[in-house]
Amino acid sequence: MQPTINIDISLDKPVYNDEEKIQGRVSIEARPTCEIDSVEARLYGIADAHFTTDGRQFVNKRVIIDELSEIWRNCSLEELLSLDSAGPSSQKLSVTQLTLPFTILLPPNLPPSFYEPLSLVTVRYSIEIRILKNNTCICVQHLPFAIQPPAPLERPSIKQADSIHSREFKYPKDRSIVVECRLRKNQFTPTERIDARIGVYNRWKASLRYVHLSIVKCIQIEGQDCTGKSEKKLVTVQTTGVGLPFEKKKVSVRESYSFEPQFNIPALCPSMSIPGLVRCDYLLKVDVGTSHTCILATLTVSLTRLLPTTFNYKDGVCSMEPFVFHIHFLRREDRGKEKNGSGIQEAVLWL
Repeated sequence: MQPTINIDISLDKPVYNDEEKIQGRVSIEARPTCEIDSVEARLYGIADAHFTTDGRQFVNKRVIIDELSEIWRNCSLEELLSLDSAGPSSQKLSVTQLTLPFTILLPPNLPPSFYEPLSLVTVRYSIEIRILKNNTCICVQHLPFAIQPPAPLERPSIKQADSIHSREFKYPKDRSIVVECRLRKNQFTPTERIDARIGVYNRWKASLRYVHLSIVKCIQIEGQDCTGKSEKKLVTVQTTGVGLPFEKKKVSVRESYSFEPQFNIPALCPSMSIPGLVRCDYLLKVDVGTSHTCILATLTVSLTRLLPTTFNYKDGVCSMEPFVFHIHFLRREDRGKEKNGSGIQEAVLWL
């Protein structure tokens, strides 16, 4: 009878930085008892891009990392004394339940995880657990996780001069619209308030009822077709934004008006780049017109960088006891509540 093997992988947190340690556990349950030689962990990361231009398909795949490590191996006493680990073990371990901790060190300079459906680009990472018997993989399980770039070090704030970006849009009969954007800094983190002042001087023939500030994601993809020819494609993704204050309905003719928008950066992926494959940058865009369907002037400002948000995970606490392992997982909504042991799972290593 072929045994049924279930593998459950748990990590101490869902998001990591490069050069950080991944600490986790793998729980194996077999029904009926199954003989195994070793358990391996594979760290795998891939970047994948594909797009179509003029009916031609362009693709670009790159393996970022593919590392295999052995987290457990069944050895006899003779093999331990001789330190001989080549080939499969001469003795099999009959497993019903088995729980093993593991630690994997992430290498430096890994690109962050990335996903944007409209751009057809993904950068993804996963942990793969493999169970081997006689050097043959008999069961495998995957668990995805995310990598973010390290957050910048906090430094004493230094007063910087405001950056002013303005442009005059000219029209016939000596008409024009002047749009100005004043920024106090050019680097932001998701959900951070944009400290900006928008100014509009209306010398057009009618009132301007639409002034809209938003963030635009610019993704440049590079791929190759079946002949090896390279092609680049730029994909822009419009995100949410904010308009004129509620009490201000329009900017009248010959009126000069400025305001500070109540706008926070959306929850976006940080700026990132994989040379020869994908680059993601962000623009601050100000649209001015008579309505959202009649835009007369657009001012764009390049953001130097969209920085990552610092996460602090304290949800998982794992104890390390020989042969019997207790795993405590506290959900955020369960903090401070008594669970009467329901949040504790016990797995016994059967030898």
